[in-house]
Amino acid sequence: MTPTPEPLPTDAVPGLSDYSVAQQRRRFALPVGFADRVTTGALRQRRQGILAKWTAGLSLAASVLAAVGLFVSGTFDGRKPEVAIVPERSVVAERPTPPKVGDQLAEAGAALESLTRETTEKAVAPTRALLDSAARLPAPTPEPAEAPTLAFASLTSAARTSLNPVTNTTRRAMTRFLKDVGLRAN
Repeated sequence: MTPTPEPLPTDAVPGLSDYSVAQQRRRFALPVGFADRVTTGALRQRRQGILAKWTAGLSLAASVLAAVGLFVSGTFDGRKPEVAIVPERSVVAERPTPPKVGDQLAEAGAALESLTRETTEKAVAPTRALLDSAARLPAPTPEPAEAPTLAFASLTSAARTSLNPVTNTTRRAMTRFLKDVGLRAN
């Protein structure tokens, strides 16, 4: 039970009596919906308690069921488990030595070289056969090739110098081709 406060002396100040009575009433008044909130909270707490009891009971039942299942399956019947015999291993296991990178690169280079040589032989073989058959034929009499030589000779030295990279490259390419084919021993 809540004690009732003493009323304030209201005769000293006019109009204070109405204010103090209203203030005293307001101080002890419950907020609107307070009873509903308290009832709802109490019901929620009761439901949580019931749910906790059911959860504990179901957990206990599941653990008992699991224990019975393990016992029936023979896991807890007192027998010792079977032990597999594993052969002993040496204390220091020998590790294979990793391959060296230089050896692998040399092997790859040799494989590439042999592949290139084989491909070149296959490509050049028909040309060699053709050149060998052409070598057996009588050589045609050469016609005078003076005209192109004279035309090149008649060019100025600046024009001949500008054509040197082309003629040198062509000459080197032709020499290399004849060497690969086997017609020139240089």
